[in-house]
Amino acid sequence: MCIFQRIMWYNKVMKRNKFLFIKVLIILIIFILLILISINKDEELDYNEAIDLEINKNNEKLTNESYFSFNDAIKPKIKTRFEIYEINDLIKEKMKYSYKDNEHINYSNLRYIVVSYIDYNGYLRNGELVVNEIISQKIVEIFKILLDNRFQIEKMRLVDYYNGDDNLSMKDNNTSAFNYRYISNTTTLSNHALGLAVDINPLYNPYVTKIGVFPPEGEKYVSRDLNYKGMIKYNDCCYNAFISNGFKWGGKFNNVKDYQHFEYSEWIWIKRIVRRKKQKIVLIIQKNKLKKI
Repeated sequence: MCIFQRIMWYNKVMKRNKFLFIKVLIILIIFILLILISINKDEELDYNEAIDLEINKNNEKLTNESYFSFNDAIKPKIKTRFEIYEINDLIKEKMKYSYKDNEHINYSNLRYIVVSYIDYNGYLRNGELVVNEIISQKIVEIFKILLDNRFQIEKMRLVDYYNGDDNLSMKDNNTSAFNYRYISNTTTLSNHALGLAVDINPLYNPYVTKIGVFPPEGEKYVSRDLNYKGMIKYNDCCYNAFISNGFKWGGKFNNVKDYQHFEYSEWIWIKRIVRRKKQKIVLIIQKNKLKKI
């Protein structure tokens, strides 16, 4: 083979290899793109998967019902969940800011619940709350009603995500329940400390007092004549869902207006009766689910 033929042969080989290299490169790029898409999808579901990881597989599942099915391609596609769990060690670790050793309530009196809701983008999401065991089933039923009516909630995380700081949680418009704390600017224990109150979309449903609005960023949302996503008004679906299950709305308080706040009014009445009695009686009432005083 002469030098010219060798050169021609070499060019052909290089040309074929060049096309092969391009093909391999294209396949590699497509493969990488598919991986990136998959990672992005996983990130969208991270929060919901994180909820799953907090629940011990051996923990007793008190309720596990698929209540609502969507046929309108709401994304991301997430399984609808309405579940109640006892507080296990994994969840205790997650509650390291909201729960404090005290004489009023124990982990055994609380329940960790997972409920589905529609967020402000119209997506189906799963959120988490910790509430008192005596209202856990009621809360599940309430959020079924809210989902059925497409009432929108921006986010629903334990207040521990904000290091137990209720002000940060409100500012972020986070829906939450249990937090062992006192009522703002008082020495009175909050009903949140007993897991008997829930705050819904607190930025758009602020706490209005004589000394100010909390969170301060919610001042422009004080008027109930406005129309914003997740705003609670008298006789709307959110109001009716809670009231029909024995809750009282803070928006009808006399001295302040706590538009975000729903507390279990039947318990409040009993708590006032037993406040002068021994703690043992309070525990008996909780154990008997308010059937006897």
